[in-house]
Amino acid sequence: MAKEILEKHGDYSWLTGEGSFVVLDNGIEWAATYFIMFLALFFIGAGKYASVDHWLARRFRNST
Repeated sequence: MAKEILEKHGDYSWLTGEGSFVVLDNGIEWAATYFIMFLALFFIGAGKYASVDHWLARRFRNST
C-alpha cells in the first residue's frame, strides 16, 4: 500500500533510484539506537520534570 501511495503522490523514481523501497528493515541500527538511549537514561537520568522518582519524592517530602 505504501508503494501505491508513493507512486501516486510522491517522487517514486527518486526514492527508488538507488535500490528498492524499504519501509522498515529492522537492522542493527534500531537495537543500537535503543541501547544508546537506554544508557543515556541509565547514567544521566530522566531529569527533574520527567522522572517518576522526582515526583514521588516531592509528593512524600511535602506531606510529612
